[in-house]
Amino acid sequence: MTRATLVAVGVACAISSAPAFAASSYVQVVEREYSLVLSRPSVGAGAVPIEALNLGMDAHNLVVGRRAGGPVLARMPKLFHGALASRIVRLTPGRYVLWCTLPGHRARGMRATLVVR
Repeated sequence: MTRATLVAVGVACAISSAPAFAASSYVQVVEREYSLVLSRPSVGAGAVPIEALNLGMDAHNLVVGRRAGGPVLARMPKLFHGALASRIVRLTPGRYVLWCTLPGHRARGMRATLVVR
């Protein structure tokens, strides 16, 4: 084998061994004044990549919990316009609430429900 062939095989092996998530397990949350829009309403249980994208003009953050105001399972930092953050969260079957914790944002509609099956 040539050196180029060995390099190509090595790259292919590295790519195929990288952890992969099913497309249906990924959730993008678009934040705007004053709403959260989920890319899908439900996902399968397990390690769920959750991505927050702030397309609003104000700063926003995102937390995930079993109920609004309850214990937080995952927290994204405060994001400014155009910023993106992501976390992988291990979720078991049930309903989860996602919301912005900045003052007054949840009350004005920045909350959403994610169902895990």
